[in-house]
Parts: sequence; C-alpha cells; structure tokens
Amino acid sequence: MSLSSVQPDASRQAKPSLSCDLVMEGGITSGIVYPPAALKLKEKYTFRNIGGTSAGAIAAAGIAAAEFNRDNGGFEYLDTHVRVWLGEDSNLSDLFQAVPHTKPLLDLLHVLLPSPPPGTSTAQSNKQPMNKTQAPKPPSVLQNLLNVMGLAFRVLGSWFVRYPPLSLGVVLGISLGIILSVLPPLAIFAIVYLFSPASAAQGIWILALFLVILGLLGAWLGWHVSGIISSIAYLPKNFYGICPGHSDSANLKVPNLTDWLYTKFQEMAGVDLNCPLTFEQLSAKQIELKMVTSNLSHNLPYLMPEGLHNFLFKKSEMLKLFPQKVVQHMIDNQPDSRNPDPERRPLIPREKLPELPDQDGYYYLPNSEKLPVVVCTRMSLSFPVLLSAVPLYTVGTLAYKAYISSVNQGQDPPRLAADAMQLNWFSDGGICSNFPISFFDAWLPSRPTFGIYLASLSQATSTLQECAEELSSAATHAVLKEDDAIYLPKPEEAQDPEWSQVNGLLDFALAIFSTAQNYRDTMQANLPSYRERIVQVRLNDSEGGLNLTMPRSVIDRVVTKGQEAGEKFCDPNEFNFDHHVWVRFLVLMAQLEKNIVGMRKVLNSPDFENQLQQQLSVSTDPQSRYPYWEGKDKQWCDDTIKRIEALRTLINSWNIEPMDEREQPCFFHKDAPVPQPTLRVTPAV
Repeated sequence: MSLSSVQPDASRQAKPSLSCDLVMEGGITSGIVYPPAALKLKEKYTFRNIGGTSAGAIAAAGIAAAEFNRDNGGFEYLDTHVRVWLGEDSNLSDLFQAVPHTKPLLDLLHVLLPSPPPGTSTAQSNKQPMNKTQAPKPPSVLQNLLNVMGLAFRVLGSWFVRYPPLSLGVVLGISLGIILSVLPPLAIFAIVYLFSPASAAQGIWILALFLVILGLLGAWLGWHVSGIISSIAYLPKNFYGICPGHSDSANLKVPNLTDWLYTKFQEMAGVDLNCPLTFEQLSAKQIELKMVTSNLSHNLPYLMPEGLHNFLFKKSEMLKLFPQKVVQHMIDNQPDSRNPDPERRPLIPREKLPELPDQDGYYYLPNSEKLPVVVCTRMSLSFPVLLSAVPLYTVGTLAYKAYISSVNQGQDPPRLAADAMQLNWFSDGGICSNFPISFFDAWLPSRPTFGIYLASLSQATSTLQECAEELSSAATHAVLKEDDAIYLPKPEEAQDPEWSQVNGLLDFALAIFSTAQNYRDTMQANLPSYRERIVQVRLNDSEGGLNLTMPRSVIDRVVTKGQEAGEKFCDPNEFNFDHHVWVRFLVLMAQLEKNIVGMRKVLNSPDFENQLQQQLSVSTDPQSRYPYWEGKDKQWCDDTIKRIEALRTLINSWNIEPMDEREQPCFFHKDAPVPQPTLRVTPAV
C-alpha cells in the first residue's frame, strides 16, 4: 500500500477542541477492543498522552501514529486497514507465526484453546450472571472424562494433518515409539512360544501383522510426542518463545506480528517505510507515548522509552526480532559519548566494548527520543512463551568501576572483556504492571485520563460493605446487571471485589500468578477519582485472551463492545469531567490534610528546629556533611530556612480545626470519597 492511498476527506470533522489521555490494559487478542474505542473517542477528543502494556501498548502506539497523522487520514487508516482487517478471515491468528522447530507447540496451543463455533450468538455468549452469589458446581467425574476425551480427540485429529519437522530428536522419538509399541506383544509371544511352540508358530503371521500396525502407531505417536519435546527444548534458542514475531521471508500471505506492526505504524503515521517512526517525531506534535516492559533478569519493570538508557544489543540478535531497517536505524543513532548530559551519553564509549567474532560488537540502544516506536511496542508485547523475549545487555558493575578507575588514573582503559556483559531478558510488561492507569496522573488534572480495563463477564463479586441505604452519604453501593458488558462506574459507586472460584491445583497456581500480577492495578482502579474514568469492558471466556482463532462473529462482538466503551466516555451523562475534578479535589485535600497534621506536629517541635539548625550548620565541615550535600552552600541554607518558615506559616494559618480528641483531621476526611487512598512516594511504574 502506498503512503498516499489514504487521502484527506473534505467531509472529515474539524479537530476537536478537547484533549484527553488514554491508558489501556494488556490482554493479547483482547486488544482488538481498543481501535473501535479510540475511533469513537477521537470524534470528541485529541489524544495527548497515550500509554499501555502488552496488547495495550500495541493499541497505544497505533493510536499515537493515527493522531500524528490525524489531518491526513491516520484514523481512517486505523479503521479500514487495522480494525476491519483484523476481523477478516484468519488474519488475527496468522500474525502469530512460529518457526518450524516450534510450530508443533503453536499447533498444540490452537487445539488446547478452541474458539466457540461461528454460530454462537451474542445473546448466548453474554448471558452469564455477573453478580451471582455462588459459582457453578464443579463438573462431575463423567463430565471431566468427556472433556478429557474430547481434548484427546482434538489433539489426535490435529496430529493427523500436521507433522513436526524431522530432526535427530524426532528420529530417536520415532524409534523409541516403535520399540515401546512392539516390545510388549513380542514379550508375550516369547512366553507363549516357550510353553507352546506349536501354538505360537500357527499365529506368527497374525503377530507380524499386529506388530506392523502397532509399530506404525508407535512411530506416529513417537513422531508427535518427540516433536513437542523437541519444540520445548528449542525454546531457549528462539529466545524463550514460540513466535519470534519477525521473518525475512517475502513469500508470506500474512506478515509476522512485528513486521505487520511496523508497516501499519509507518503507513498510519504517513512516514517513509525506510525511516522508523520515533518518539521524537511524536513529541514534536505534542503526543507522548509510554509503555512498560519487564526485565526478568532484574526482576523490575522498566518505563519506556526513557528507562532503556545504557542498555545494549547485538545486531545478530535484533535481526531475528526486527526488520533490518529498524536495526540499522538503531545502529546509526548511537548515543554521543561526548554529550555533557549524562542522561544522553553512554556509560562507556562503544570502541571500549567487547568485539564479537561474527559481528562488529555491541551497540547501545539510541537515546529515548531516537528509539523506534515499534521496538518499545514489541518489548512490551512479549507474552511469555507465545512470543520471544527480547535480549539486551548491561555492563557489570565491577567491570564499570574498573574502567572508571583506569580513567581517573589517567590510563587508557582496555576494551572490556566479554564476561563484563550481562544478558537481560525483557518480557511482557503485563508481568509487572498490566494496567498502568497512574501513568499520567496529576493532583488536579487539566484534561481527563481515560482507562480501558478488561474484566471477566462471568466473575462474581463479594459483598464486604453495608447496603447502599446504610452507607454514608459519600458513597453508594455499585450493583452490576447481567447485561452490563460495558460498565463505567459513577464517582460515588464503591465496587465490591471480584471473586473467582479456585478449584484444583491448576486454578490455585493461576490464582497465585494473577494476584501477584494484578493486585496493585486492581486496587488502584477501584479508588475514587480513578474508577469513574475507567470503563470496564467485560469479556466472556471465548472473547480475547489467548483465543487466537476467534471466528468473525466473536471478533465483531468484541469490536462492538469497544465502540460502546468509547461512547461511554463521549456521553456527558456517563462521564462528567467537572465531577471528576471535584472528586479528585476532595481526595487530594483529604490526603493533604492528613499529612499536614503530621507535618505541623514535626515542624512546630523544638527538636526539629534544633536538628535542622545542626544539619545546616555542618555545611562547612567536610567530615560531618549529610548525604546529597554536594552543591549546597550557605546561601542555599539561608533559603532553606526561609522556605521552612513559609511552610510553617502556611500550615499554621490553614484552618484545619476542628480536630477530634485524638488530634486527627476531620474536615475533608469527613465523608471523604471511599475507599480512601494513601499519599506516598512511589516509583514511576
């Protein structure tokens, strides 16, 4: 498709005067709900800050590219060449393509996660009680047996038409399958021959035919089982994933996921296919894009693009995951080691990094503004096992200190040894933060930050609060109806926690992972001043998630839910920004009041006054200086005292009386929005 194929439309609406931020949750194929929601929102709002994780990161990057090219058909492209295309044929599932060695695992995944038949209606699909007080009874032994048999038949049926590639391991598996299948009847024949040679001789031809049939079945089963085992063993070589997301082949009917994303981002933004869209280009049009990735080697989330400073990559590895033009762009935009800003220059000049025998060494990732959008998107969307992780490198601390020591001594430091480089595996951002709704928080916002949250249509809730008529006037009790597939809470509606049945070891293990992954996001999303701007899109078990082969009817149903979610935000009866700012104000003032009371006690204490004077007076004594004292002179100390006095005056003059007998604040805290949050210093992610 040419860049000019999406032309400006004379009838296109004028650019909206209102602006908004948007944050989207991760969810693999559930991400198809986001384009139709954005297409509704863009009619009323322009997008300024956009963020997401995993599939939400894909949607965020796509919406940012469309907003970048709004005047020349960016959103029209998002509609016709992304939203519509994903719902056609098997395009969605075809984006996830395995390499030959891991294809048996992808085929098995398709079988283990079947989609509902195309004839399933929307009404049948959505008719699941959301506020049930009891979970359905666990399946009986007979039902479990039938389910296992059905699964076995699906697996065997798939194996009749798909075969793993032959390799040494597969050949050994075939041989072992033949041996294990023919050995038992041969042993039985040997025993019969030992006691009755004549009888055994009469059945020799029947035995031979029987052994041939068993041998063929054993070889067939051995072929497939060993193929699965070989695929699992190959995963580390494929960066711990079934699908790398990239292929250099030009003969594919549908491109791989990363290649498709790169092309769509470029064409949607209206930029040259040979020059990757960067964060700098987005910022030039006042569009800020944020994503999260998970560094499994550091056990930490990283905020992108700025969090990737001083990470390195190998060209040969990046070429397995990204188009050549993207990798070349990163090589051509290395950080300048002469830059005076430490946040813009690399730790060590590249010529001092190790050389590789097959390549020309390690390369730094470009600085945040020069990073291609598709690179950060792919790093956020690395769903464990399904998609390959992204390998990046850091310099070990000991090696770096040795390098700095050589520089400080005026020596020419040698090139680093290969063992100084540490391999870091970056996987799905949703592992650490699947719904980073606090991305663009402001104490008092000037525009709304909308969130789209993917929930389960079939989950029950647990009542832990009193009924609505017995609650204080500051809150009511949220009650969802059976048909509330799209739900935007009101500011006063305190929601009950969702409840899922844990039935069996697998459910228990999944519940542990889900709790560790989502507890922080779930609690944040239920706070006042958050919940009324987070639309909940409730999907059933056949919609989104790992359902890679959803039929057209299911995809259309999810798309419709996305459109309805966007409409909720655009309807002034559903979302009122003035009401949101008012709630935000009440939450903020209650928290400030709580902390100011504590500060007043400390600031008015003689002990604090004496301690502060002592701390500021040691500025001239190098042996007694406090941490972070560098650059703080007597003038700074004098200005600090003035600011402390101004703060004390402000606090003492702010009428926070009356307080109760326990010296606790009770002005803004009385009937404050519930549940009440905590104002504290936390990391950016």
